[in-house]
Amino acid sequence: MAAVAPLWIRVLIAGLDPVVGRDVAAGALKSEWVLQPVYSEFSALSPSWLVVVMPLLLLAVLGMCIVFGRGRMFAVRRVPAWRSATGGVSGENQYTPFGFANPTRKVLANLLLTRSELTVLERESGGRTGDPHRDAAGTHLGYTTDVVEVVERFLFRPLRLPLLMVVHLAKRLQNGRLDAYLAYMLIALLAVLAVVAGLA
Repeated sequence: MAAVAPLWIRVLIAGLDPVVGRDVAAGALKSEWVLQPVYSEFSALSPSWLVVVMPLLLLAVLGMCIVFGRGRMFAVRRVPAWRSATGGVSGENQYTPFGFANPTRKVLANLLLTRSELTVLERESGGRTGDPHRDAAGTHLGYTTDVVEVVERFLFRPLRLPLLMVVHLAKRLQNGRLDAYLAYMLIALLAVLAVVAGLA
């Protein structure tokens, strides 16, 4: 649409000619393809030229990246897999997802009101058949964590009852007759017109 905006302006000029005159509407065209405001001291814009210039600028930037980047722009960078930010770390020494997110969890604990619970699921055999451990080493533990939806608990839930009351009152007001509402609006309009006429 931007490319043909000047053409649309010409169609509008032809349509508005009997009403406002061609000279007034034609003030929006600075030249054949450049639009300008109909009031002074404001910048002009050419959507048609922008449609042409912007792709050319994009191609110019891509060309500069290819030339000065010496092909690095399209090269695939291959590096060793990230392992706890330290080379040679593997197995149980690696950060688990829980451990990696734990600092953020601690920082946001006061905001999210994090609740954690550690429970013993099976003390004897760890819940596994044939487990040779019969002491604390074989205990099967369960860890649960939960966060509180702060916005829901402290904003939405307190507002729920007042909003329901407002909705109930609004429904009672809107259960009347449509012709009565139209009559009220007509009376209000006549009152406003009478006040305006009296002040004039």
